Amino acid sequence: MQYRNLDRPQWHVYPEQGLLNDPNGLVYFKGKYHVYYQYNFRDTTHRFKAWGHRTSLDLLTWSEEDIPLVPSEWYDKDGCYSGGSFVKDDCLYLFYTGTVIEEDGSKSSYQCLATSTDGYHLVKQGPILPHPEGYTRHVRDPQVFQGTNGRYYMLLGAQTNDLRGTTLTYQSDDLHTWKLMGETVPSVSLDSYMWECPNLVRLDEYDYFIFSPQGLPKEAERFRNVFSTTYYAGRFDEETGCFTPFTPLEELDKGFDFYAPQVFKGPQDESIMFGWAGVPTPEEESAIPTIAKGWVHTLTAARLLKEKEKRLVALPVIPNQLKTLSEEKNSCVIISQCSGAIRIMPQKEEWRVVSEAWQLSYRDQTLTLERQNWYTKQPEYRVVYRGKIVELLITLDKNIGELYINDGNVVATFKFFTDKKNISINYI
Repeated sequence: MQYRNLDRPQWHVYPEQGLLNDPNGLVYFKGKYHVYYQYNFRDTTHRFKAWGHRTSLDLLTWSEEDIPLVPSEWYDKDGCYSGGSFVKDDCLYLFYTGTVIEEDGSKSSYQCLATSTDGYHLVKQGPILPHPEGYTRHVRDPQVFQGTNGRYYMLLGAQTNDLRGTTLTYQSDDLHTWKLMGETVPSVSLDSYMWECPNLVRLDEYDYFIFSPQGLPKEAERFRNVFSTTYYAGRFDEETGCFTPFTPLEELDKGFDFYAPQVFKGPQDESIMFGWAGVPTPEEESAIPTIAKGWVHTLTAARLLKEKEKRLVALPVIPNQLKTLSEEKNSCVIISQCSGAIRIMPQKEEWRVVSEAWQLSYRDQTLTLERQNWYTKQPEYRVVYRGKIVELLITLDKNIGELYINDGNVVATFKFFTDKKNISINYI
C-alpha cells in the first residue's frame, strides 16, 4: 500500500526531521507555551538524545525554535534525557538526566540543571545531586514542584538494585541542593522493573500520581501496549515525601499510542498535559511510514486535566478552535486532508464509526477500537470503554487520532495511515 497521509500534522507538535519522543520541561513562561521534547535530529532512531523546542501562543499554532540542549559536557556527553521545569524569580529552571557511556561500556546517569532567563538560551549548571545508594544507574526523569509549605520537591523514576521499579522523593529549599527523603509510594509494589516519567498533579480535591511503569503484566483489557502510563488518586504528604493511594491503579489512556506524559500549569493555573503518541515495538517503529519523509512521531494534543470522582478526565485544550464537522446521526462526512474533528451523540444500542484506516464498534455497551497495523498489515484491537456513551469526540490530524468519550472520562490515542488524502467517516 502506498500511504498518502504522511504530511506533518497541523496542530500537533512534531519534528521537522528526525525522531521525537517524550515531552520535556513543559512550561508557560513569559507569555508563551514552551514545549521541549526528546529529539534526535540526526536520524529517526533513539541513538542520540537532545532536546527540541517549540513555542505557541494558543497551543494550536507552533513555532520551531533553535535546539536548546545538546550533549556537550562530561556529565551528559552521551545524551540529554527527560526532565521537567520550574519557574522562580523570573528564571526558568530546567532539570534533566545526563547519560554517560564509560570506556568499559557501562552507563552512568546524572541529574542535571540548566537555567534560562528567556526560555530559548539555556546555561548548563551541571549535576545537582549524587546518585542514590541502593539503586541501579536507571534513575532519571526529574520532575519538580513546590509544596504548600514553600519547599521544593523532586520526583525521580528509579530502579532498585534488585530490579524493582519505584520513584524517589527529594526536597530542597533553593532548587540547587537536594536531600533524599525516600521512596515516593512505599506502600505500593508492582510487578514492574522501572517507573519512568513520574508526575504529581495537585487538583482541588485530590493529588494524582502519574507514572509509566515498565514491565507490567498484560491483562485482557489493560496494559496491552509495550509500556503503559498509569495513575493513582491519593494524597502527597509534604512532611514525609510519601504519596498514599486512595484508588486502584488506573490506565491514563486506552489507545495504542500513548506514553511518558508530562503535566504543567497554564496561565490560569490549569493543569495541561502532553504525552508522546508513540511507544511501538522496535519493529513497528522502524516501519512507520513517515520515516520515508525523514521524520517520526508526534506529541498528543494539549489536554486539560480535571478530576471527577477520584478519576482524571481530559479534554483537548483546542477543540472549540477546530471545526466540528458533524453532530448528525447516521451520517457520512469527509475530513479534508485528514485533519478535523467530529462530535457524535449516539442514540442507538449498537453502532459503528467506520473509516479507511480504523473503525469503532459499540455493542453490548462495549466500545472497541480497531486499526490495521502498518507493520504486520493485520488488524489489531483495543477495548476502549465499557458503559453507556453519551458523547464521543474524535479529533484527527493527518496520522494521529484521539478519542474523548463522555467529556473526556476516557481517552484513547492512536496512529493511523491510509492511502487516501481525504478520509471519510461513516456513522452507521
